[in-house]
Amino acid sequence: MKKMLTLLLALLLLVPALTYADVILEPDNGFFRAHESECRALEGRTYIADGPEGTLPLYSAPGGTLRKSIPNGEAFFCRWAYWDKKGDVWGYSESHELWAPLGYTLVQYDHIAFEADHGDDFLPGDGRALDEELTAFVFYAYPGSPDHYPMDQIGPLTADELYVDEAGRTWGFVSYYYGWRNMWVCLDDPENEDLTGEAKAPLPSGYAAPATLSNRTQVGVIVGIVGAVVLLSLGAVLLLFRKKRIA
Repeated sequence: MKKMLTLLLALLLLVPALTYADVILEPDNGFFRAHESECRALEGRTYIADGPEGTLPLYSAPGGTLRKSIPNGEAFFCRWAYWDKKGDVWGYSESHELWAPLGYTLVQYDHIAFEADHGDDFLPGDGRALDEELTAFVFYAYPGSPDHYPMDQIGPLTADELYVDEAGRTWGFVSYYYGWRNMWVCLDDPENEDLTGEAKAPLPSGYAAPATLSNRTQVGVIVGIVGAVVLLSLGAVLLLFRKKRIA
């Protein structure tokens, strides 16, 4: 009986870990629903309007009806893309709930760009974690980024990769922390909000496919695993009740 309870607990503990690992929210959009198999999940990035006439047009669907235009310099977040027959890339703007031609945008410098510039200097995580007695710390979009976010420590935080900056400070890359993804924290001075440098210039987007594409089937695999875990857990519960009734 104790072994069965231990197994059941272990299975249930796996569920939250699996559910946030690779699940990507899908937009409630007609074109997306009709072409779901042709849309690809990107590693979410912030794009900046950079249209040829001072504005960026946004459409109901790739190649569809023009709905509005936003001024150059306005930023929006995108995690889904579609490639049309001409090879142009369209991104779904979550804030506008419309499609944007990503060839007329810039990409905000972020953790992906930082890795492209400094990835050769990254070190594997050595299990280093923040002091659990620390009540607060600061997340940075990348080491020295002007975009930083004071946080309350609500659970253990361990770095996946390490980077030592020019000042000799060690930074840790955190792929996931209670809803926050792909952030950096200075392990030597985690509460300091004044580690910012100059903002990096946005990068050209162009029409080329982004380098960090994730396979949609990965999401399906994760969902399948979660479903299997839930079914196994349910089966174990029913078996326990059945044994109890027989006894």
